[in-house]
Amino acid sequence: MTHHPHEHEDHHSEEDEPTTFDRTEPGGEVVPLDAARRRARRADDQEADREEDEFFDRETIAIEGTVLGPPVDPPDDDVPYRSTNDQRRAPIIPATLRSWKGTRAMLAWQAKDAGYVVGYHAVRSPKYAAKATVYAPVGFFRATGKLLHWATAEEGNWALRQYAADRNDPETWLKLDKQR
Repeated sequence: MTHHPHEHEDHHSEEDEPTTFDRTEPGGEVVPLDAARRRARRADDQEADREEDEFFDRETIAIEGTVLGPPVDPPDDDVPYRSTNDQRRAPIIPATLRSWKGTRAMLAWQAKDAGYVVGYHAVRSPKYAAKATVYAPVGFFRATGKLLHWATAEEGNWALRQYAADRNDPETWLKLDKQR
């Protein structure tokens, strides 16, 4: 039974309960709340007629029999060694290498990972080539300049050699030049 919110509702007596619903309109199902409330009140009255227990609670659920399963956190009795701080030692042979199935799974994963890395850089190789084309000549000239600067050692004792030349001290100048 559906209704419009502004239409007048017919109030029925407690004995008149609608038993069918009109489901022609799309959308949700309309539930007659008055009838549901009346049924709930009748169920409450029937429960009140039962023998009352002073500890009875409507939310209490009676459990017939308790089924015990395995312990949630079993003790670690099978551990052959315990360190002083009660932690397990790392195994010498990893768990993946203890069986052929684990070894194959690990190798398959490694192959997939290597394939991903190769594919990642293969897609970006044109960018890498462009950068190398731009920066290689710059790096070549910088390295050549620094190598020549190092080979001539002009920074090391230039001021001392100049001072020896200004004083007209050929022996000191020759020693400094030889050291250079």
